[in-house]
Amino acid sequence: MNPQQPGVLKRYVMFALALQGAAFTLESNAQDQSTAAPPQEEVVVTGSRITRSEGYEAPTPLTVLSQEQLFGQSANSSVRESLSTMPVFSGGYDITTGAGVPSFNQAGLSTIEMRNLGITRTLVLLDGQRSVGSIATGVVDTDNFPQQLIERVEVVTGGASAVYGSDAVAGVVNFILDRDFTGFKGELSGGSTDRGDAENYKLALAAGFPFAGGRGHVLLSGEMVDNDGIIHGTNRDWGRTTRNYIVNPAYNGTNGQPEFLLRNDVFLSQATHGGLITSGPLRGTAFGEGGVPYQFNYGEGVTRDLFMSGGDYLSTRTDDAFSLLPEQERENIFGRVSYDISDNLNVFLQVSRGVSSTYGIAFPHYQAGAGPTVLSGNPFIPAEVQARMTELGLASFRLGTMNYDMPFVATETTRAANRYVLGAEGDFDLIGANWSWNSYAQLGETKSQHYTHNARIVANYNRALDVIRDPTTGDIVCRSTLANPTDGCVPWNPMGLGVNSEAARDYILGTAFSEQTTRQEVVAASVTGEPFRNWAGPVSLALSAEYRKEEATVNPDEIARRSGWHSGNHQLLDAGYHVVEAAIETLIPLLSNRPLVDAWDLSAAYRATDYEVSGSVSTWKIGTTYAMTPGLRFRATVSRDIRAPNISELFQAQNFGLVSTFDPLTNTTPTHGRTQSGNPNLKPEEADSLTVGVVMQPSFAPGLSVSVDYWDVDIKDAIQLIGGSDIITLCYRGYDILCPRITRNSEGVITTVEQGNFNFASQQASGIDIEASYSFALSSLIDSWVGNMTLRLMGTHYIENISNDGFTEPDDSVGTVDGTPETVLTGSISYDLSRFSSTLTTRYFSDVVMDNDYIVCRTDCPTSTTFARTFDQLGIDGGLYFDLSVAYRFDSLFNAGAEGRVYFNVRNLTDEDPELTPALGTTGLGYIYSRSNGGRWDKLGRVYRLGMDFKF
Repeated sequence: MNPQQPGVLKRYVMFALALQGAAFTLESNAQDQSTAAPPQEEVVVTGSRITRSEGYEAPTPLTVLSQEQLFGQSANSSVRESLSTMPVFSGGYDITTGAGVPSFNQAGLSTIEMRNLGITRTLVLLDGQRSVGSIATGVVDTDNFPQQLIERVEVVTGGASAVYGSDAVAGVVNFILDRDFTGFKGELSGGSTDRGDAENYKLALAAGFPFAGGRGHVLLSGEMVDNDGIIHGTNRDWGRTTRNYIVNPAYNGTNGQPEFLLRNDVFLSQATHGGLITSGPLRGTAFGEGGVPYQFNYGEGVTRDLFMSGGDYLSTRTDDAFSLLPEQERENIFGRVSYDISDNLNVFLQVSRGVSSTYGIAFPHYQAGAGPTVLSGNPFIPAEVQARMTELGLASFRLGTMNYDMPFVATETTRAANRYVLGAEGDFDLIGANWSWNSYAQLGETKSQHYTHNARIVANYNRALDVIRDPTTGDIVCRSTLANPTDGCVPWNPMGLGVNSEAARDYILGTAFSEQTTRQEVVAASVTGEPFRNWAGPVSLALSAEYRKEEATVNPDEIARRSGWHSGNHQLLDAGYHVVEAAIETLIPLLSNRPLVDAWDLSAAYRATDYEVSGSVSTWKIGTTYAMTPGLRFRATVSRDIRAPNISELFQAQNFGLVSTFDPLTNTTPTHGRTQSGNPNLKPEEADSLTVGVVMQPSFAPGLSVSVDYWDVDIKDAIQLIGGSDIITLCYRGYDILCPRITRNSEGVITTVEQGNFNFASQQASGIDIEASYSFALSSLIDSWVGNMTLRLMGTHYIENISNDGFTEPDDSVGTVDGTPETVLTGSISYDLSRFSSTLTTRYFSDVVMDNDYIVCRTDCPTSTTFARTFDQLGIDGGLYFDLSVAYRFDSLFNAGAEGRVYFNVRNLTDEDPELTPALGTTGLGYIYSRSNGGRWDKLGRVYRLGMDFKF
């Protein structure tokens, strides 16, 4: 870890602060027990600014997860890990995401995404308030929230922009604090996989205590998490399995055979660890330890892509060149002070800081099929190879290499988020009604330092490759050194393993660096009341307004500003915008206590928003709930929602990286530059959402609740990134508007592709959600049985998720690796007996394929096309996992009156391996980093967690 990362001193300070709060808590309780807050008997959910007593009553589907459900019944150490098991969540970032992509500063983030609609289309709130984003896209790192003080999480699965503002296209996830917590509680836990890696611990403490005779209240919390990760490869058998697709050598487009074959023992045919001559009369000459040449043994399938089956595939494999789980440390501290100035006015100050640091291996220095050109006469060329070149009159040859003489590229990110909130809330009487109000001002800032270690300095590397013998001394030197003896160039030998010095590595490698800052200022206020009653009951009204300013800066190192690194080239950014918005929401009862109408109400909301850059937009929502009886309720909502382009999409300066992509024009897969820039002409996306559902809580089965909801989201003017590989393919297919984004050299080889975001796309997604819970005493079944049982099921059946970029045929991602399975279910059975409790959770998702447009056939296959390729096998199995939690509760600890529990949790109880997700060599080299990309598969295997939590 970098020495600037959070250290031991901060840990002691945070621990001491928490202990000080604990001592104050015990003293306060002893002095004035009467000030302790009474237990809350009814949970009031806040799926809108007008509260209801439970989620099943809301017109928009709302799921409520308690602290116990989030942490007490899983082997997870963060709330994001627990939420990710819910069927409605897919994608998002975890600490692994971004570690392999140094150019985007995503490493270490823990974010959530709903319905696979895009991570920026889920709005994340803390106590109904926005929180500062961690990067320029505005996504929020949920690990910065005070997890010990989270009372519950409310998940609004439906458009909510009219209520909460931009980004709520897929829904809202609201983390609700336990503001009235009084006492002292903590958790100490640790875990690892059953292979002994990914060892981690978690220490979390929280305190809450009143002061000033109960008029004030203080909350404190601190958390430390340390995870050793799985740094070098997978250390799992499945990670060394190389089952992948190769091009069918017999395929000619007319003989009825499939274009691609699924085979074992597949890896690169265009690069080895020490280098491989890829073309010409010396093709197949490879270089091993000490630079010794040998003849590479090609396997099956060596045609136009980068992969083959069999042969010397082991000399090309890269099992250890990535981190399955990066190393991470994170520390949070949170404080909140509130004070009742009067019976009708409360003021509060909230301060928090979250610091995390992440380190992981990204990839090797691959140059597959398009590596360095070695000129004849290079003194590093082995004598027998040079003799053959001289005999053939070859002026040069080109290598494909994984550059294993260079240490792997690694990413390290340190990120600190500070958030300050000053607010007030209260109530007043006006026009015969009581109104509650709240207002707050927030300042949030996230600073991150992003390091790409062992990055290749392109200019130095090119100089170091061009070597000759000094005519005077006979030493091997860089050609540039003869002209400039003080240039410091150290020759580099690309042929072989163990053939280069540390000085040579120091010359061509370095650390790319950038400091990034995101800043958010928010001033918001709302008022809620029931100004009058109609024939069916009180009419509720909520008014709100908000001003928000978003800013982001990126300050990279000088080499990055010139796009001089092979990877890690962050570019200058200094941009921002402000937003002004106002909203109104109402809940109107229509009928109640009538025949066939127990209750019927109408809800509506409207929001006007003005974006400094993107212009003005309006959003609205209309919903209704109709209860035929207390146990049968129907609900429906239609809404117009928006997502405005974020700072990165609008203003990102040109970002540079190197990728390898198949070029159908030249039938090769060159390594080329990839740039990406912001588009200031983007406008807000608009989405029309519909949800229709039914809720059943039958009186004949007390404790049973079931909801079924159909949902549909139609996004217009969707902001979509058209990637480099798509630009190449689409240009080849005749979309001339994209061809200027491709730069080729004089030989026709691609050197750079410019990708970017456009409002070209539309997206249509729909599905069915089901949620059911049933709690009952076992004695209700058989008198002699004891204990209580709780059953819970959450599921989503995804019908479609169709994206249309305006150029290609619409693409449905449901049932694909990169999309969502058709069916996702999470079920649990919990048993509670006095001090003992246990929960068995089942996670299931259905089978997937690589792409719904691909065709499975073995004979009589149609001619394969770019978007309708043919395969001999295509399906990939889904997953079925079991998690177990057992706990024992106690109500006395060291005679201190504490209550708590000890617990032992197991994730992936049966140690199921993830399914392999094959990739096409024609679409790049993504397969070489992981054998199980994408999807919901559990990649760590069986994970144990042992811990204790307690409360005074």
